[in-house]
Amino acid sequence: MKRISAPAFPAVSADQLREWLRLDPDVDQATLDLLLGSAVDHVQALTGQIVVSADYETVLHGPGCHVITISNSTAVALFDQAGDPITDIDIVEASVHGDLVFVEVLPADRGPVTVRVTAGWTTEEMVPASLRHAIAVYVGAAYDSRHAIDDATLRTVAALCQPFRRIVI
Repeated sequence: MKRISAPAFPAVSADQLREWLRLDPDVDQATLDLLLGSAVDHVQALTGQIVVSADYETVLHGPGCHVITISNSTAVALFDQAGDPITDIDIVEASVHGDLVFVEVLPADRGPVTVRVTAGWTTEEMVPASLRHAIAVYVGAAYDSRHAIDDATLRTVAALCQPFRRIVI
């Protein structure tokens, strides 16, 4: 899956980051945004979950029943090669936890089908506190060192993320 839209909101607000880091309001916001994006990417990689709501896309080639694993799915749309919406194939809604999207593509000569999924928590308040904490810890370490993040910090971030890890079998 490839992300095709910017996250709907920051996983941790600028004010919360400034408070966590004890920074003045005039500190370079672009640097904080860069570090926040990196922290969110790291947490998503550790947990296997999409943290902040955004749109993702993949292309299915060939007929059959396809299973897409993506966490926190809130919407699914299908498009043909021309980019027009497809309404004549079956879509089974995401599972209870939003981790699976089932798409059946028929007939065999249809051609590629683009699947667009909106996934991730839809408000900052819905993002679990432990994940927001992990993101703030990561940003703090990256801001302080400007180079490498030490092993102790990475272990702390991993421990905060552990309860939210998804394992795909």
